[in-house]
Amino acid sequence: MRARLVLFATLFTALTLVGASPVAAQTDGRSRLTLDHYLQLQGVGGPVISPDGTRIVYTRSWIDAVNDSRTGVLEEASEELEEPA
Repeated sequence: MRARLVLFATLFTALTLVGASPVAAQTDGRSRLTLDHYLQLQGVGGPVISPDGTRIVYTRSWIDAVNDSRTGVLEEASEELEEPA
């Protein structure tokens, strides 16, 4: 079960970073990263599995353009995973 949670955390982090990229949403074939795109990016990192293996805590961060700083929060992912048969 712990291996599945590690896999879930890794895939979650990778898909969040790739899926949140505004550059991936462009349809004209060019990959330009503008300041607006950069300010919309969010990052995910530092996943930690609880000792009982039922929860994952990770950090989510983004740019706060108004205060000209990087801001972040702790998030919790609680997903019931079934053991393979």
